[in-house]
Amino acid sequence: VLRDFGVYRPRAGRSFIALSTGIAADADDPGFVLPQPGTDLGTDAQNPLPMLNADCGAGPDEPVVHDYVEWRLALRVPTNARSLHFDFMFVTAEYPEFVCSPYNDKFLALLDSKAWKGNVSFDAKGHPVTVNVGFFDVCTSTQNNTCTRPVSKLAGTGYERFDYMDRPIGGGTDWLRTTFPVTPGEAIELRFILFDEGDHRFDSTVILDAIQFELDAAAAPTTIG
Repeated sequence: VLRDFGVYRPRAGRSFIALSTGIAADADDPGFVLPQPGTDLGTDAQNPLPMLNADCGAGPDEPVVHDYVEWRLALRVPTNARSLHFDFMFVTAEYPEFVCSPYNDKFLALLDSKAWKGNVSFDAKGHPVTVNVGFFDVCTSTQNNTCTRPVSKLAGTGYERFDYMDRPIGGGTDWLRTTFPVTPGEAIELRFILFDEGDHRFDSTVILDAIQFELDAAAAPTTIG
């Protein structure tokens, strides 16, 4: 539970949740470690939702993933609520070296409800949240990648820095909002998951905030910037 993550501040309340495959801290926090080369926590777990990643030619996900972290919520939907949303941002040290590669750190939001079972956070093409997601645009442009927002938006997180050869060590998204349908009165489970693929290094972090039920219905899960 953090009060800030670099320049990012809570959007609702005084704190938010951070999940990391390394150390969940920004550059001002005790124990901060640069996300590249990152921290090897030495843990493995079964991949909860293996995918093909065919669009990038990266091949199928690993069946066993690394430095796995999960925050699980069991919620009872209010009797007048028809949707739920949460805000998040994702950063990873896999940019730019491992775009479209098997080194594919991933954030999943797995919902178990009457209306939907599976991941609810993805872009317009159905890509899950990785270095390859369509929202990944807060970064330093390279010969192979064009970024539309300056990496300075990540100031203080550690992911905006450069290595000794002046190469970017990371990038990410800005704030995103995922909204999905729920059934009034039902019990749901929402699992926020982050893990490394391919190795235990080059860390990734997600911050989560503003989890809120809404009266308005949602036809299907959507994520917008």
